[in-house]
Amino acid sequence: MNEAPVTVVMSTFNEERDIDRSLDAILGQTVSPRAVVVDGGSRDGTVARLRERAASDSRIHVYADGIARSLPAALNLGLGCCATPFVAKVDARTFIEPDFLQRALEVFEREGEGVGCAGGRPEQFGNTRFGEGFALARMSAFGVGASGYADPREYADVDTVQCGVYRRSALEAIGGFDPDLQYGEDEEVNWRLREGGYRIVRDARIRFRYVARPTWKAAFIQYRNYGRARVNVWRKHPQFVRPHHLAPSLAVLGAAGLACAGLVSGEARVLLLLAAGAYAGGALAAAWFASDSVRKVPFTAAAFSALHLGYGLGLLEGLARHTPGLRDRTLRTQER
Repeated sequence: MNEAPVTVVMSTFNEERDIDRSLDAILGQTVSPRAVVVDGGSRDGTVARLRERAASDSRIHVYADGIARSLPAALNLGLGCCATPFVAKVDARTFIEPDFLQRALEVFEREGEGVGCAGGRPEQFGNTRFGEGFALARMSAFGVGASGYADPREYADVDTVQCGVYRRSALEAIGGFDPDLQYGEDEEVNWRLREGGYRIVRDARIRFRYVARPTWKAAFIQYRNYGRARVNVWRKHPQFVRPHHLAPSLAVLGAAGLACAGLVSGEARVLLLLAAGAYAGGALAAAWFASDSVRKVPFTAAAFSALHLGYGLGLLEGLARHTPGLRDRTLRTQER
């Protein structure tokens, strides 16, 4: 099999559990890519496993020096090791289908030079009951609003994709990934691509599977980090703000305001109970429509709360960090 004009770049950090399966998916493509894996300072057996795999397959190239790096910083380092015209960003907990790269290359061939990135929509799954519910919540309009995860179109120009395949010259033209972002690097780099005149094309036939977080706490932390990162993206690109980005934080503020007012007002307590009941009812209804079995409904509904509360609080924390006065107060509180 001839080597394909695409290199897969992956960043790893404590991925011992999933790294073999992810590499198997990359190396089992219908076209034959190179794989550049940059480790961000793993403390488990990830690096040992990577080096063992690289020793038995010349297509795998491992860069691991023990230095802790952000995901985009590791990706930029991997980009520097590529010479192919196309580069695929594949996350370590993502398992691409055998024709993933072939389908993406077909989009570039079909659509021409104006396409900077081609990608698909993740088929999310969970390894736990909560993880199954969280995977469904992330694909629901109730869970993610106008996010691309809930966009049903099969083939379209979109704002962003997860785990995209990029035209390397386009990435180089915009300066690569932003190394200051630990989260949200996909959306930010795709924003700059579109600002630079490139198209982002999503083809649902470009398929990959993504492991959803297994517990409520892990899901909450993931979306709290997403909320914080969104503020960093806004600071660089104010035009990026969309109404659905603000909804969870406004809900958190409203609930907190009613809770405080409820200390002295019976009417506020009633309003808080009504609001909580309306949210719970909406979450259960959305979980019912999103789930393919009754067993998954309570877990999907619980996942909605982790997603919304985590993102809402994270966004508020990010705003507080970059608001004079609030930032100083937040820092003093964290030091205590």
